[in-house]
Amino acid sequence: MFGWSYPPGCSGPPEDNVMSPDAEKAWAILEKEGVEESIIEQICSIIDSLHIKAHADCPRCLSKFAEEEKNEELMY
Repeated sequence: MFGWSYPPGCSGPPEDNVMSPDAEKAWAILEKEGVEESIIEQICSIIDSLHIKAHADCPRCLSKFAEEEKNEELMY
């Protein structure tokens, strides 16, 4: 009714530098199993990328993801 509304299935862009809930679960499982941290990071990055694609119908989310990606590139 008031302000912006997100498309069905989208609750808005994630907070800055916060992993998706699925990536957090995967991290905990892999860490418990003794998987190397660099591998866990790669796997969680893939999970987060899939999470972003799930929000592909939301222009506001895509804008937020693009901004975060640009900021990450500037850091390196």
